[in-house]
Amino acid sequence: MRMKSSLLFLALGLFSESLLAKAKPTDVELLYLTKIKPLMSEKCLGCHGEDPEEIKGDYNMLTRESFLMGGESGEISVVPGNPEESYLYELIQRFDEDDAMPPKKADALSAVQVEWFKDWIKGGAPWPSDDLLEGNEEFVQMRTSGGQSEDWSNRRYEKDALWAFQKIQKVKVPQSKGHPIDAFIQEKLDEIGLDAASRANPRDLIKRTYLDLTGFYPTHEEINTFLLDTSYEAYSLIVERLLESNHYGEQMAKHWLDVVRYADTGGYSNDFERPNAWRYRDYVIRSFNNDKPYNRFVMEQIAGDEMKEDNPELDIAVGFLRMGPWEHTGMEVAAVSRQLFLDDVTDIVGKTFLGQPMICAKCHDHKFDPIPTKDFYSMQAIFAPVQFAVKKAPFLDSENTEGKERNLRNLELIIQNSIKEKNEKISDYESNPPLQQAISGLYSKQVKVNQRSLNRYEPYTFSVYNGPLNIKQSRHYLKYETIKKADLKGEVAKVHVLTGGSLEGKAEEVTPGILSAVAGYGNAASQIPNTEDGRRLAFANWLTSPENTLVPRVIVNRVWQQHFGVGIVATANSYGKMGSRPTHPKLLDYLANWFITEGEWSFKKLHKFIMTSKAYQRSAKHQDKKSVERKDPMNQYLAVRQPRRISAEEIYDNLLAATGELNRAIGGVPVFPEINWEVAMQTRLLMGSIAPAYQPSQLKKERHRRSMYAFVRRSLGDPMMEVFNKPTSDLSCAKRDETTVAPQALSLFNSESIYQRALAMGKFIGQQDKTLQGKVTLLYQKIYGRVPNAIEMEKVTIFMMEMLEEQKRFKPKPYQLPKVFKSQHIEEKTGEVLSWEEPLILMKKFERDVVAWQLTPEQRAYAELSRVMFNSNEFLYVY
Repeated sequence: MRMKSSLLFLALGLFSESLLAKAKPTDVELLYLTKIKPLMSEKCLGCHGEDPEEIKGDYNMLTRESFLMGGESGEISVVPGNPEESYLYELIQRFDEDDAMPPKKADALSAVQVEWFKDWIKGGAPWPSDDLLEGNEEFVQMRTSGGQSEDWSNRRYEKDALWAFQKIQKVKVPQSKGHPIDAFIQEKLDEIGLDAASRANPRDLIKRTYLDLTGFYPTHEEINTFLLDTSYEAYSLIVERLLESNHYGEQMAKHWLDVVRYADTGGYSNDFERPNAWRYRDYVIRSFNNDKPYNRFVMEQIAGDEMKEDNPELDIAVGFLRMGPWEHTGMEVAAVSRQLFLDDVTDIVGKTFLGQPMICAKCHDHKFDPIPTKDFYSMQAIFAPVQFAVKKAPFLDSENTEGKERNLRNLELIIQNSIKEKNEKISDYESNPPLQQAISGLYSKQVKVNQRSLNRYEPYTFSVYNGPLNIKQSRHYLKYETIKKADLKGEVAKVHVLTGGSLEGKAEEVTPGILSAVAGYGNAASQIPNTEDGRRLAFANWLTSPENTLVPRVIVNRVWQQHFGVGIVATANSYGKMGSRPTHPKLLDYLANWFITEGEWSFKKLHKFIMTSKAYQRSAKHQDKKSVERKDPMNQYLAVRQPRRISAEEIYDNLLAATGELNRAIGGVPVFPEINWEVAMQTRLLMGSIAPAYQPSQLKKERHRRSMYAFVRRSLGDPMMEVFNKPTSDLSCAKRDETTVAPQALSLFNSESIYQRALAMGKFIGQQDKTLQGKVTLLYQKIYGRVPNAIEMEKVTIFMMEMLEEQKRFKPKPYQLPKVFKSQHIEEKTGEVLSWEEPLILMKKFERDVVAWQLTPEQRAYAELSRVMFNSNEFLYVY
């Protein structure tokens, strides 16, 4: 049991303070300076030290004496040398949530952090000053250009924690023959005494390669062609050919759009459509397919409009700055919604290009990384002149506008019907003016939302310009305008440090600047002008300087992650102390240098360089599995290939490809696939109204586009995609989760869209003039890219015979798809319930997918076999 008070322990603890201060640094003192002190600053001092006038519980943690003594509870807080007798140690273990520290469960210390406190108290709870680290080469002192606290310039950091801020080293390749990547990998494997797995079998390797570069499995014919080509350069030629496929740009864009949070709507209460955001999506695809150098790619997205080139694509590119969720309504304070944009764009630029989540420094100097609050607002000042614009930009020859006229007419029909319904409903409620007003408001909102959508077929672009604050243009959602001369008059808003991140707490004014911790690298390009134009262009020049310490590391790590599942830095958006350390730091720097010099910022060259290494081509099976589990359980050192489950989009796209339904057209206006009808017909509220019903595209060739062309609505996701970990568009996704849960199998067996793919496959297979064995072989070739072995053929033959008998007894009944969207709405002023019916105009000429009642029992039997195969590891995982 913990003792109550012990003056003896306390006296000994205070007496030891003077002795410890004179001693040389010990492990426990380093523990305090590098772990305990920062942790107390983050978790404790807000209530127990930052404001001496507002000390909670009469417990002051600013000095060792007051820290040890405790507060109003009367308990001795810490007994040096004895954690079990220390009241604070009891509290942080949270045995009783009503009497725990920190009070909020969300702020609870992790098990590792609790162990730090235990070890520190056990070691005598020393309280040395930062001077103790003087001369210790494991720790460095960061002197920055400024901060919000006096001690900022005197902070010391673990040198290892600042690896990303240090200049990229020109690393010498270890002495080894063969590929440079393999030399670095082998060096680490030798250190832990682990042999590498052999090369993957050709079938696994070719499937892995196709999936990584295009998102599609190779066909049976493509696999056989590769298996028969035993030449030395066969694999390299396959990689080169796939890099020239238009599907390569789509696959790369999927990863990039995850990071930048692409969506076709703005989110929040109205979730208004951004009609021309799709042009940014297609810009990204084109950029990758054209192998646009990464330094140019970065500059276009940060400052395309400032480059003063006569190229509409540059106005499209800066749509990157507006990808985050945002809205401004008449009920909001303009300054607040404007500040939310500035905070967001600063943070996403930091994450995307620098691997630095900047938002942590919005309210206070970063707790762990050398990013003072002043840096956050100095970088924010770069974007202070940015205003929203919808610019006229003619469609490019490379942009896909197929179906534009037909879809435009359909949307106009929907709008006309809403206006007609509005007039009829108003007349129905002539005796009830409040309900008249309510029904008028509902229909008016529907009309406005759909009128906004008309612009997705017009040559506008979702863009920005430089000028003084123009909140009218920012919130404009119906009538699209070009920039007027009046919009350019006035001064650019000044940026101040905001104390606590609050607009009411304006402190010192700041000028545009970069991260001061890396200001010495690429310094000539880091002078950001304090003018209306040119801030972003100068910043982009600094980002793309060959001397930038972060940008090259971040992007080569993202590409590495695409090929290996985990990056050399596992936290691809976070290169700070709280992120992961690189498993192969020398390799990361080598790749960063190679990408700039030999690779000339080329993604395609980088892909080929990585994929032609033995490390990439390694088997997922190791000859000594137990040694791998013992010496490298997380497979950090890549002795063996880590299998991966294909992504949500890859699952659906490959089903469409296997059944022959896939429309492989590149780019274009978003399409609306057929999603779960129960979800589609749910009521979605807009601010004070009801959103228009979800209506899938009429034509199969539109619904069967690749998944990345589906309309991305922040307030309505496709449940089939979400269950397989498709990320939300509200947050930057550096790496997709890969969960394994029961609803995934249930979705693959029972989802309407997956069943439609199975029926399409069953219809195709059943129509072939082949024997049962011939049809089964064809099905295996379509789904697995191979022929079945003897055991599989025997089992499947038995299954098919049983299933055929079952399908002969089963008579599927026809069913109709919804023709009307029904909903109810409570009128705000009267509380009465309004019944709402919206005709689904597009369903009148809806081209249905294959349906069960139109197929023969044999075709339905093959459909059931297809469903089983869709749910197999061989289809869902790539090895």
